[in-house]
Amino acid sequence: MGIDWIRFQIKPEVDLNQLKDLIEQQALAFQSVSGWYETNSDGQLTYNLMKAIHWDTYQNASNAIEELLIFPEWDEEHNCEADFPDLSLCFRVYPVRNNELFPPLWRVKACRTFLPEELTKQLSQWKQWVDEVLCGIHDEYLRKLHLYETLDSMRYHQSILRGYAIASLAKNTSWAEKTELDEVRQEIFKLSEPFPYEVAIEPSQKDSLQKDKFEEIYRRTMEDILTLIQLTRQWDSKVRGKWKIRYYESCYCLTLEEFRELAEDNLLQEFFKWVGRCVELGFGLFLDY
Repeated sequence: MGIDWIRFQIKPEVDLNQLKDLIEQQALAFQSVSGWYETNSDGQLTYNLMKAIHWDTYQNASNAIEELLIFPEWDEEHNCEADFPDLSLCFRVYPVRNNELFPPLWRVKACRTFLPEELTKQLSQWKQWVDEVLCGIHDEYLRKLHLYETLDSMRYHQSILRGYAIASLAKNTSWAEKTELDEVRQEIFKLSEPFPYEVAIEPSQKDSLQKDKFEEIYRRTMEDILTLIQLTRQWDSKVRGKWKIRYYESCYCLTLEEFRELAEDNLLQEFFKWVGRCVELGFGLFLDY
């Protein structure tokens, strides 16, 4: 099960104000529960609480919205959509919701149903942001996003490495008891926790760090990544099979330029084309989970 946008048209004589109210209910409820995603998510309690509070509202609003919409039918004979065979019925929300290049607030707010009249403006906003990122217009804020996402990945990476190192202490095998491995293990235990950086949720928000402090943390973090990767390689070279972590350079954007390349992600560009066709044909997008 995943989170999708499904293209739709509105049934004739629908009360648009009623539909808009239901869409806002659905959006707020879903965004409160599942709008945010991050690598090192340790907020299971928060998730469970938000789900207990909001999930019935989300489901009730979604069911009510569906009754007011027309969805494309499936052509069983030709195994495609009956209306436009070359246009998929749905697309995952992940090209925006999980794309670290977009401001966090935008990613959360993307998790909603878009009426046909709203979709043109929304697509334009997403595409303009990507174009401006590629031109370097938002580099100052982009570096903040890069730092935040890097620290989040490092936190996840480091927790796995430390967990394996601790678990290996109880392993009664020849490789687990070697002095060389113990030396690496002790270096792992010496690692300090990644800096708890709070990124601005959108470009207009003030950053939590002064500029000189930010520069210091940014520089040090980029150095710490290499140390962590090197230590991971040392660990992997001295353990067997499933004990290897294999969390190396490819798991990170090591430079701002690499991070910027998320704007040229193939799935994102494919998504933009799909939404563009939906706009041309007068469809809206229904949020479905």
